[in-house]
Amino acid sequence: AAILVAATVVVGCQRLFAPPADAPSEPPREQSKRRPRPTAPPAAGAILWRAFRPAILVTLLVLLVGMWPGVRNQALYRRFHVDNFDFFRTGMLSQPPGSLAGVDFLTFRFISLIEYPWVHKSQLDSFWTEMYARFWFDYEGLSLTLRRSPEWLTRQTEIIRRSGGWNRAAWEALLNWQTPDVPADFRSVALGSYLGGLPLTALVLAGLPFALRRSHWKFGVLLLLAHFLGCLFVPVFQVLRLPYFAAMKAAFALSALSSAPVLAGISLGALRGRAFQIVAAVAWLAVAGLVVANVGFIAAQYAR
Repeated sequence: AAILVAATVVVGCQRLFAPPADAPSEPPREQSKRRPRPTAPPAAGAILWRAFRPAILVTLLVLLVGMWPGVRNQALYRRFHVDNFDFFRTGMLSQPPGSLAGVDFLTFRFISLIEYPWVHKSQLDSFWTEMYARFWFDYEGLSLTLRRSPEWLTRQTEIIRRSGGWNRAAWEALLNWQTPDVPADFRSVALGSYLGGLPLTALVLAGLPFALRRSHWKFGVLLLLAHFLGCLFVPVFQVLRLPYFAAMKAAFALSALSSAPVLAGISLGALRGRAFQIVAAVAWLAVAGLVVANVGFIAAQYAR
């Protein structure tokens, strides 16, 4: 909300203090004998309203859409924000990394992700690796893909028995798995999803600088950028509150999907000739690969 409002305020200031545009040229008219009627300058309130109307409208919409869950929580639980572990006992609070000092916001460990497609000790502390993996595949897997794997369940049951429950030692042992401990069919789906998602993700992210360069302080473009970045900040904020791997969820930024296709289109629109053809072809191949991977994902579930 703060990013959206800040963007619209900047646009309002730019519109407020921008020099007036030159009047369009018109053919000369015959001089009228009547003296032109003087026009009163617009009131200060009207000028401010025209300049800051986008900021006001966006602020109202953000408050109307975003505040009602907090208001409901306040009415029911006397707290503006509640978490699931406020009501249920889960193993989340014993998960690694366990502190902000252990969270890495600067790396993207794609090679490690290809080697270990599910949550693993080699990349569970990398925020952007988890965000990417959770968007394109069932990265955590504990509720779906791994849960359907007999080899994983056998190992998990033994680790929980030895550790005496879901504690830090159990998580560290469980997330140090090797290839024989995970299902081979879902592993192939994961690799196809990660490889297919890479060029599409790059296409969307490349649209950010292109859009900023071409924005010329236009409200629509700045709002698009602010919306996308604001959505990405939601899981960042969640990890600042809860520095555990389960909090690094791409689902928290799901609203960014409405801006992502526009950014991808801006990236494609910035290309010309052979570059456009190559990038578009790679993007279509990536989409086809993702379709195959998703069909395989469904087939693998029915096969179990």
